[in-house]
Amino acid sequence: MLIRIRNYEFVTDEPYAGGQVMTPGEARALNALRAERIREAITRRVIELTPPANKGTEATSRLLTPEALARLQAEVLALGKEFVFREAPRTARKTAGTIEAEARALAVTRVETEARSQGLILSDEAKLRLVDSALADKVIQLEARRRVEARKAVAEAALRELL
Repeated sequence: MLIRIRNYEFVTDEPYAGGQVMTPGEARALNALRAERIREAITRRVIELTPPANKGTEATSRLLTPEALARLQAEVLALGKEFVFREAPRTARKTAGTIEAEARALAVTRVETEARSQGLILSDEAKLRLVDSALADKVIQLEARRRVEARKAVAEAALRELL
């Protein structure tokens, strides 16, 4: 499996398979990931139900009502009952260093930055849709091409120096 940190890709193994018995630590880790995914899914609802801040009002006026908290707790429990780790769609990944891979990395960065700046938590599906639409942006395509060509020029210069 490939993981990306900044503009670098690394290969990691995939030690887990369906049907495998897990250790208590692995179960804790999966339960924590499950809880985080549920938290991400419910965050938008908490924001929607939180009263807006008004100038000069106390912080307590921004608290959720007991009814809203009870509704949200019911939503959390319902999400928990139907929660399933979905397998990410396996799409053919472009080789690192290609314009397509660089454009995707730029699109992911743009989507994540915009979401953070707006205080949004995106579901995996929403993130994929936004990344796919950002890939069509000419600015991203041009920047991806420029970066790949710049790396190619640096690599060629280094190779010439070695020879």
